[in-house]
Amino acid sequence: MNPLKGFLKPDSIAILGASQKPRSISALTIESLLGVGYEGKIYLVNPKGGELFGLKVYSNLMEIEDPVDLAIILLPPSAVIDTIKICGQKGIHSVIIVSDGLDEPLEGGKTIAEMMLEIAKKYGVRIIGPDTMGVVNAKKRLSTSFAPIDRLTEGGLSLISQTGLFTGAGLVWILSVHRLGISKSIDLAKKCDINEIDCLEYLREDPSTKVIGMHIEEVADGKRFVEVARNTTFIKPILAIKAGKTEVGARAIVSHTGSIAGKDEIYDAAFTQSGILRIHDVEELVDLAKAFIHLPILKGRNIGIITYTGGWGALAADLCDEFGLSVPNLLETTLQKPQNIGPPWRKITNPVDIWPPTRLDTSETYRVALRAVAEDDSINGLLIIAPAVSSPLLDVLPTIGGEVGRYKEKPIVTCAVGDKEGVEKAFSLIEKHCIIYPTVRRAVRALSALYKYHEYLRSFS
Repeated sequence: MNPLKGFLKPDSIAILGASQKPRSISALTIESLLGVGYEGKIYLVNPKGGELFGLKVYSNLMEIEDPVDLAIILLPPSAVIDTIKICGQKGIHSVIIVSDGLDEPLEGGKTIAEMMLEIAKKYGVRIIGPDTMGVVNAKKRLSTSFAPIDRLTEGGLSLISQTGLFTGAGLVWILSVHRLGISKSIDLAKKCDINEIDCLEYLREDPSTKVIGMHIEEVADGKRFVEVARNTTFIKPILAIKAGKTEVGARAIVSHTGSIAGKDEIYDAAFTQSGILRIHDVEELVDLAKAFIHLPILKGRNIGIITYTGGWGALAADLCDEFGLSVPNLLETTLQKPQNIGPPWRKITNPVDIWPPTRLDTSETYRVALRAVAEDDSINGLLIIAPAVSSPLLDVLPTIGGEVGRYKEKPIVTCAVGDKEGVEKAFSLIEKHCIIYPTVRRAVRALSALYKYHEYLRSFS
């Protein structure tokens, strides 16, 4: 059984070092666990006993009579070794260590971490951390992070990081600003035991994970990593941010995790070999995750563009070329449909420019153009540039949202351009699988990623 199950699906959790001290990591962790609605049993442990957050506090772990699935350690480094031993004696096989400072040497030359691992192996205890924010499982209503998560929305994106990037502020940003639900998030931190390979093996088989996002600083077993990643990308895409690309970035990694970043070109080669799509920031991760979760892959490079301004259409065509896509001529039967509803002097091409106004209202014009281009056999995917404004005369996004579901085999993305109210309304349409991007570049980049993934899969067929 994969060791991640004990961390991500616990029915009971013990928090060692429980405290109600305001703004302490311990208090924030407990508040987070309670705040997201975790329904399992929570056991707080502190030698002082008493009660915290309305829960009984046990003076020691052995005082808890029931079995415990997961322990979270928030104790000084000097207490960690004995605590791991007690966890093993209690039969707890999954431990998250939030504590830092375990690299300190003991008498005999071994570090606290090394001694701790020896004891953990003896008792069959697996560890995430140290210096970690832990894990999140939206379906289980589980968050061991001390970041304040107001809403834990379920979705198809699972995250692996070597810092608190995806279990801290980054996760809050993804959930709230981008309204993108997640499945799992795992902060490996200094990964003394559980590593990215364990996580990939678990998420590969996880039915609620549709796409995997990774933040990588270093990989210990490169050969094994490539093998597992390749087996995973045959099933679901992996999007990876590789930190430490520059000399300054590499020094920063050593500073906060102690890892050696490794040569960037080696990671580029490993990603290419294993089918991992390399991305450059969290914004790109969110953009591509939306596309992979909600859209079919792009089975060819031919893109049809629909726009309400010729300038945006020309920009989109240039960007398609930059990202390795093409904007071909449409079939004559396709061109005739939007031509029939417009002025006779207007010449329809690809991009399909639906301005000036036609004999239909704006929404119906978009409907006609969208259906015509989507049903063109020479086109593999669509980019729609649409107004996102509060004016009812230009309220076309509901129509687009209602149409995209008709076409299951071709990805359709929309760039919404408009005022604040209109754009906010646009982003709510993701529930209808209408994928909205705020710029043309980001929309085209998403289509390009869908095509690259298709090409990778096809190269092994």
